Amino acid sequence: MNILLIDPKINAWGYSAPKSIDPFGLICVATYLNHTGQKTEILDMNASQVSWENLPLVIKEKNPDIVGVPSSMNCYVPESLRVVKIAKSVNPAIITLGGGINFTLNSINIMKQAPGLDFIVRGDGEYTTLELIKALENGGKELDKILGITYRSEGEISVNPERSPIMDLDSLPLPDWDLLDMDKYGVNAFPPQWGKQIMLTISRGCPNHCRYCAPTLAAQRYRELSAERALEILTILRRKYDRRMIWLNDLTFGVNEERTVKLLEGIIRDKLDINVVVDMTAELVIKRQNLLPLMKRAGFQYIDIGVESPIEEDHRKYQDKAKGWHKAEEAFRLLRKNKILPAGYFMIGEVEHTAKEIRRIRELAEKLDPAIAYFCFVNPQPGTPYHEDVKDYIITEDLSCYNESGPVMKYPHLSDNQIRMLYREVWTSYYARPTRILRRLLFGGTQGRSFYSTVAFQKKWGWELEEVWRRTGWQGWGEKYGELKKWARKELGLTGFIPWLEELGKSILKRLGKTG
Repeated sequence: MNILLIDPKINAWGYSAPKSIDPFGLICVATYLNHTGQKTEILDMNASQVSWENLPLVIKEKNPDIVGVPSSMNCYVPESLRVVKIAKSVNPAIITLGGGINFTLNSINIMKQAPGLDFIVRGDGEYTTLELIKALENGGKELDKILGITYRSEGEISVNPERSPIMDLDSLPLPDWDLLDMDKYGVNAFPPQWGKQIMLTISRGCPNHCRYCAPTLAAQRYRELSAERALEILTILRRKYDRRMIWLNDLTFGVNEERTVKLLEGIIRDKLDINVVVDMTAELVIKRQNLLPLMKRAGFQYIDIGVESPIEEDHRKYQDKAKGWHKAEEAFRLLRKNKILPAGYFMIGEVEHTAKEIRRIRELAEKLDPAIAYFCFVNPQPGTPYHEDVKDYIITEDLSCYNESGPVMKYPHLSDNQIRMLYREVWTSYYARPTRILRRLLFGGTQGRSFYSTVAFQKKWGWELEEVWRRTGWQGWGEKYGELKKWARKELGLTGFIPWLEELGKSILKRLGKTG
């Protein structure tokens, strides 16, 4: 069978132009299928600049037997389903399948929403997809015996038992980046001085099974590539494809100390000369503090930490195993001591939040002063236990709204406009302070200058954000904009000359946007 895996046209975090984020999950599946004798191709609509209007022509020309689509984030699931619909319109005989985190957790509901989707492969995609293809080549017999699929059978949706995760990741073939035109890839999230960029993972799963986190729940047990295999992959990316900026998008890094030491020492020994960004928990940063000097020598530039919230009740609901905020101050201190930039994620908009709680989150961010602070709306991801907890508050099932920049719940203590204005002012008050801007530009190194000149406001604010909000029925600020903004500033403790300074900061950022 001819298999075509299509990455839909998306704007991932504002980082898709001019180059795309590599579809690493599709690379892994396509590599494995080709390794076992199947004919598999990847079509990345972003990198190939294939428009929605031209997609039917491309599919018709390639004439696949199977079209597969991913689900890396809930907000991009509608685009994947749009691909499915187009494929069926081109040729109803095309077999369509979806895979990935969000298809895995929400397979029944998504199958109901998309009548053209024939199969969902849950969990690790390699073994299950191959087994499914072989069954289809045999006339679709004994589909009920394939572990890890959701499919249609006699008008009903059938969910087969789970398949065990692939524990020996080294047994899988090396990812084949020749499936892509690598010149078209390189997200602009990091300074160009750090080199050509690539995103990948060297582990699957997560040891922290927080109740709100779709990736940790869908990826099952935590597994790692061996240090030797991970180093082999990094070496290929560096030597063959000249990738110096490595975004390790693993859910957490450094779980196995022995393996981590071997990997870091290998990077240094082989003089890969790479720049690396990873995620870690605050607790793990402290636990692995003896490795931080080694990480710096290996080229680790900054580490993302999920601080989440300083509110105990939030952590009880999330069952956040990372113990983020309790240990964040010590973790940030250790990173700075080793000249590694700390970045922090903060969660705003738990269903019981008032302006007082959001102010506490803002004040925690100010106290920690991460090099980059991400303020994310709490989005109850379908299929997670947290989603079940708050389902009575959810105002939309439109998955395109399930990103980190907008609310999808109603709040008992805040109006729709109040929560949005608080969110916007938290971002503004953090990034528009002239003192912070000057510190980042003068002393923040290449990352600080790059972030402030290209990302902080150009991508996060303006009409793009408000367009995202309108998907949830947002009507705009109305005539009481000034009054609402004044209220939000007061509730957040932004009084006196601080707003004036922030306005000055915004003017500096605006100028940076024109000249940077």
